[in-house]
Amino acid sequence: MVKVFFDWDKEPMIHEAARDPAGLSHGQQALCFAIYFLATLSLSDREYEAMNDRLSPKGSQQVQNTPTRTAKSSNIKSSRLDDLQSYVDTSLVAAKYASTNDVVILQALVLYIVGTFKRASFPSPDKVNRWQCEIELNLQPASP
Repeated sequence: MVKVFFDWDKEPMIHEAARDPAGLSHGQQALCFAIYFLATLSLSDREYEAMNDRLSPKGSQQVQNTPTRTAKSSNIKSSRLDDLQSYVDTSLVAAKYASTNDVVILQALVLYIVGTFKRASFPSPDKVNRWQCEIELNLQPASP
């Protein structure tokens, strides 16, 4: 395991992101989104559900406590991961990651690669079902 950065080194940037996200550079935005992406990815469905319940404002759309709650929460988490992955991707492109020597951008890129690899290696059951459906659809003969 390799440490990509020290938390004390990035903590002021995280606080700045909470106060004034528009004040961050594209590289700092990419790193913050990459951290959020990996943090969300590391949560179990139950942990995500508990955090989502705690952070959701009263009266907002919350998943009711039913037997299918975990499946719905898993879909919500998957959707959130899709959004965060897209935000990291967009921020990295805006930061010109392919032609940079900025350490912050490279740290964001490493976290993004680790997160996308981990996400692709251990797909959620709903993603596996979607892939199976896509494969089955692609194997169907074309209509005349």
